[in-house]
Amino acid sequence: DRLAQTLSKQCYLFFSSASRLTYLGFKAANDALSRPASSPQRGLLANKAAAFLRAASRHWYDPTLVAGRTDSSETWVDLANRAFDAGSPLARAADVLMELGQVEGLVDVCLICAANFGGAKVPRDNTKELEGETANAVMDWEKGLY
Repeated sequence: DRLAQTLSKQCYLFFSSASRLTYLGFKAANDALSRPASSPQRGLLANKAAAFLRAASRHWYDPTLVAGRTDSSETWVDLANRAFDAGSPLARAADVLMELGQVEGLVDVCLICAANFGGAKVPRDNTKELEGETANAVMDWEKGLY
């Protein structure tokens, strides 16, 4: 965790804050999945994972990263499978949040990510996202680099 934090602060073009938030979200999710389903720790870790992934999804701007390569002749199931196989953070987040029963977190992540591609921006809700864990500001010209 310290390495991720250090990299995101000192080498942000290599390991962005979004990368750190995504890493922390999946780390918390995997930790939650390792706990018994009825464990209170599982619920706390699942909420933490959803919060990190909500914050990370604000930085998923690249359509290829989010959806993988697309072909207009494919069905939505094929597109979803291709995105998951390509390592799409959105597809992976959807999978793990559903496995954790975090439906509200999944919907938030999808809507936040969709807002990155046009339409109205989703307002920040600090009751759902981690205070003090917000990502460093990224210049407009840097968005295409990630």
